Amino acid sequence: MSRVVDLSVGVDTGTKAPPAAKGAPVRIEHHRRGPGFWQVSTMHALLHTGSHVDSTWHVFEDGDPIAATPLDKVIGDAVILDCSDVGPREPVDADRLERADADVRDNDIMVIRTDWTDKRWGDFPAFYTESPYLTVDAADWILQRSPKAVVFDFFEEYSAALEDFTSEDFVVHQRLLGEDLPLVEQAINLGAVDEKRFTLFAPFFKLDEAEAAPCRVFAVLD
Repeated sequence: MSRVVDLSVGVDTGTKAPPAAKGAPVRIEHHRRGPGFWQVSTMHALLHTGSHVDSTWHVFEDGDPIAATPLDKVIGDAVILDCSDVGPREPVDADRLERADADVRDNDIMVIRTDWTDKRWGDFPAFYTESPYLTVDAADWILQRSPKAVVFDFFEEYSAALEDFTSEDFVVHQRLLGEDLPLVEQAINLGAVDEKRFTLFAPFFKLDEAEAAPCRVFAVLD
């Protein structure tokens, strides 16, 4: 029988946005009617808060909104590269990925595991400002292996942890999204995936006027 492993972070009103949004908190408001119980809720949050998928419009003016990203890009065969020996604000570079290489095949969903989210999710702003990061040579290493999407459990863009970055500082996003690779960010619980190869799902909101959307990431194991 198949097993489902949830790889999504929890989001509540204690969750804070990245430095780009100056740590803006998630706001959830409840609207109710009586005389019994009836409720609907509204939510205000940066779309890059919690588990989410980035589209090309995140860093390219002529990019596509997230609604244009095909679902089959974030559903399919996946493999984890274990880089969990990395420390705070240390690079995940090409050499580290090479040492972790785990039978990556063309069109796989490549999952980069550091366990950073397991350790620091909920500790804001440290989750963002102290995270390991992906280097440009690591992005090139990824592209050479022709995945169809990449999943991260850390805040992978070095400059994103800074408050004064410019658009041109997002070099890793530009490299990967420039090759039309959806980026699934802020996964968690990757250590619970105990199979070398598995099926990953990261379905997202079909938002037509946005560069990202919240998603639910999970693995299905045989």
